[in-house]
Amino acid sequence: MCIKTLSIEWKRTLPNVAIAALQSGTTDTALSKPFQNNVPKDKLLLINMPLSAAQLSDFRWKYRLLLLFAPDYQDPDLRQTRRAVQLQSCALGERDVIIGVFAAKGRSILDDQDISDREAFEVRQHFRFANGQFVALLIGKDGGEKHRSYTAPDLNAVFALIDGMPMPQQEMAANLSNCTQSEK
Repeated sequence: MCIKTLSIEWKRTLPNVAIAALQSGTTDTALSKPFQNNVPKDKLLLINMPLSAAQLSDFRWKYRLLLLFAPDYQDPDLRQTRRAVQLQSCALGERDVIIGVFAAKGRSILDDQDISDREAFEVRQHFRFANGQFVALLIGKDGGEKHRSYTAPDLNAVFALIDGMPMPQQEMAANLSNCTQSEK
């Protein structure tokens, strides 16, 4: 509770400072390696966002990122997710979600901007994903991993996860929805 209170107070009085508490056994660092034996690999949290790869750090504290990794741009899970993203674009926008697609073969984009094969490769390497697998990652405004899926994610479940966090509740209370009910 102390960390939570401190983070709220410092956010108000020191907006350029962030407070985070990480459980050593669930973060993927050299220090935590001895404690990771009983933690499933897909549950380990990555705490460092890449500073150069597609400049993901530029989005920190402004946007949430839904990063989609696929073997190629025509991957079935990627295609299904892209269709869902198109249908839910307003709801994603209300939640400050930016989409990134990192294909091992074919087009890669971040926030509707093409990115180079090299940048896509660097991001894939950072998150240690094999070129042959589909993975969807939700990255919070704080830069931390919030959700990981190895199949096309259910966007309604992603929205429920986001909406259950304290920051989005405050954001949504301040903004009235502009999305139609069918789009939510």
